[in-house]
Amino acid sequence: MEGYARTFLLASFRLAGAAGEDPHRFAEWYAQGLAAGVDPANPDRWPRFGECGQAKVEAASIALGLHLTRPWLWDQLSSRTQQRPAGLAGPDGRRRHATETTGCGSGR
Repeated sequence: MEGYARTFLLASFRLAGAAGEDPHRFAEWYAQGLAAGVDPANPDRWPRFGECGQAKVEAASIALGLHLTRPWLWDQLSSRTQQRPAGLAGPDGRRRHATETTGCGSGR
């Protein structure tokens, strides 16, 4: 998630600054990454906020990038994919002890 968020923020500034001109098809590539990251069935999905506190920081960058690129990325996503980012803030189905490893550093 961190690698996606950091590079997406940069790409979103570029895409917005170019008024949607996207000869390298960054929007398409990042849309596919977003769809995969928020898909709860994907084994490489992004962690929920309750699983990894750092996910909140990365989600903020992603939210800003989506705001900047709305007509070229967000508006092109399926309604199903548009609904899924809200799931990042949802519960993960079980409580964890504060000292338990949460998978935050597992590459998600």
